[in-house]
Amino acid sequence: MSAKEMFEKLGYEYSKVGEKIYYEEPNPYELGGHSPYIVFYTVNQHWDTNIVGIEKKKDLLQAINKQVEELGWNNEK
Repeated sequence: MSAKEMFEKLGYEYSKVGEKIYYEEPNPYELGGHSPYIVFYTVNQHWDTNIVGIEKKKDLLQAINKQVEELGWNNEK
């Protein structure tokens, strides 16, 4: 299963803007509100999130690790 499929299974939507890959949980309650997201900065090779307590979300961490693997960030140089 790909990282994109793993995120989608968890309810996150995929988008790519320039050199950034976004996975965001849709917010059905208000437009412009804050939704949980993970963003991968492909140029700088790091990711960021606004999710509090992410270290406790095993399925989400597995999807993040899979995306890092697919991007080749964990390869030795």
